[in-house]
Amino acid sequence: MINEKDILLNLLRLFSKDISLNQARRVLRMRKDTFTILLKQAIESKFLTKKNNRYILTPKARQLIEKNDTNFFRCSCNTGFKIPRKLLLKANQYCKLRVIPNVEIDQCPTTPEDLACRVVFMYENGDLSGKRILCIGDNDFASLLMFEITRPKEVVVIDVDDRVLTTIQKISKNQKWPIKTKKFDIRKFSKENFPKDLESKFDVFQTDPPYTEVGFKYYLALGMTALKRKGTCYVVAPHMNLEDWSDELLYEIEKFLLEHGFLISDILSSFQSFIDKYGIISSIIRAERTNLIRKSFPALKQLNIDKFYTIR
Repeated sequence: MINEKDILLNLLRLFSKDISLNQARRVLRMRKDTFTILLKQAIESKFLTKKNNRYILTPKARQLIEKNDTNFFRCSCNTGFKIPRKLLLKANQYCKLRVIPNVEIDQCPTTPEDLACRVVFMYENGDLSGKRILCIGDNDFASLLMFEITRPKEVVVIDVDDRVLTTIQKISKNQKWPIKTKKFDIRKFSKENFPKDLESKFDVFQTDPPYTEVGFKYYLALGMTALKRKGTCYVVAPHMNLEDWSDELLYEIEKFLLEHGFLISDILSSFQSFIDKYGIISSIIRAERTNLIRKSFPALKQLNIDKFYTIR
């Protein structure tokens, strides 16, 4: 695991490449307040000076970089996807239609650019065209953007927020897209209570759950129940340096997937950021279901549903 000294050194390397503060924070996978503390430490240690709202490397910092001249393989926060301008315009258009986030149910919108990257990532893996897709929670309107790239066979959106479902219904009806919506409170998901018409029906599910262990496991369990054999899932998960809770949560997510017969094919770090005051940075996980299928209901019985959302 990377330590504070290494992160400080990487910060200085990034400033030597003259990239923006936001790009540096994203590459380093740090929350806004943690990044601010790191900048303060760099100034106190005489590695940076601030002039006209710009951070400038000191001679001391340049000497440190030269002394520790290793290959720093990340030079920007580019995810590697070239997003067509037309798609980005559509992402911006849909983002303007989003509902006011309800923080009590952990709604936190991603940026239009990152939403487009998520959908492009799914498309390039062959997980959109002609597929049956389940979106578990969709206040970002990823379901709508999918149809701007290709033609999924069917998309079903599950959400607890009527405002989200109504907007998706209205747009999909006007466009004649095969998108269905279903209101369901995932906290009530159990062996006895789940939408049985969705069981083992989908090729793909994608989700960005509440950032708690309980929330993730419930969302994943619902997706696993709805997924066909050999299906694929996409999961957005927090992943930040100097944040032990995000390491621990990512470990629990990966463990849950592996225990229930999934092979993790990809984890792309620094993949998604959010329009919020905290500056959370998330990775995206792609996992494929193997022939080893295990029911997820027993694992949910051990969880405290009162810890489903981050705000309790």
